[in-house]
Amino acid sequence: MTDLGYIKSRLAGHSPALLETPADPAERAAVALILAGPPADLSICFIHRATVDGDRWSGQMALPGGRGDLEDTASVDIAIRETAEEVGVALSSASCIGALSHVRLGRRGLDARGILSPFVFALEGPPPPLHPNHEVNAAYWIGLSYLWDPAHCTTLTLLVEGEPMIFPGIRLKDEIIWGLTYRVLCQFADVVGRPLPGGVY
Repeated sequence: MTDLGYIKSRLAGHSPALLETPADPAERAAVALILAGPPADLSICFIHRATVDGDRWSGQMALPGGRGDLEDTASVDIAIRETAEEVGVALSSASCIGALSHVRLGRRGLDARGILSPFVFALEGPPPPLHPNHEVNAAYWIGLSYLWDPAHCTTLTLLVEGEPMIFPGIRLKDEIIWGLTYRVLCQFADVVGRPLPGGVY
């Protein structure tokens, strides 16, 4: 799709839209969009979350990340800590090549409590092995060429307040990348100037 040098240059010129960061760590969340592999053949790390009662994102495809806690001094620290815990990949502030705009945590931004901070990281060399913990059913490195292939576009129809709504997504085996994770991926696609073929919502 595009190479790492181009992505870095686009992120360097990007000014993300930031919202007021909640004081309560439980209302702060962050995810890591991790790029790895040859500069012209990059992949992104995705996880399939384990099914947990009471977790609204339970069982969904996601980027590594989660809620903040008292030890996290900055939002990027949440992404770094959660990635190490969930897939065993060591990130650092030095490997962070940019930030995307904040996303309100709520159904289409309504009645939202909490802010999601997405960060883009780049790792040198081939994609490192992934070691999912108990929160993760499976973890994958998925090529940008796969994610941007129109053949993998799909939709998901859900009832929202009794009304059917259609959400765009990307099919991966028996799972679908959609919802909050798809929105973050759309942000990244917009910043690098390569819109996803399935569109946005």
